[in-house]
Amino acid sequence: MRTILFGNSYGGYLANLCAKIAPWSIDFILDNSSFVNLFGNIFRLIGFGKEIDFTRYHGTYDDTLFKNIFLYLSDKTYWNNNKFSKNYFSNARKIIREPLNKEHLIIQSL
Repeated sequence: MRTILFGNSYGGYLANLCAKIAPWSIDFILDNSSFVNLFGNIFRLIGFGKEIDFTRYHGTYDDTLFKNIFLYLSDKTYWNNNKFSKNYFSNARKIIREPLNKEHLIIQSL
């Protein structure tokens, strides 16, 4: 039986992560518009941008519901940017989430 994963945006990203973690169990991925690297707005994508600057790294916002009021919405997250916390989002935790990380692809190809 073939295993086919498909998705767009976050769904495609999760399909690519599944193939990275268990490449022997995935036959095909149909991906429409997922992101493949986490450079730049990584804080917004994993939900702890509100700790840094909630007006720049928010998940979404609404400026039409109320006049003169902006609602900035962020995801609740397990991760934080405190280096002394067990939930610190370190560089190692970042690169494991990148489906096209070159070092990981080389190791998997051996």
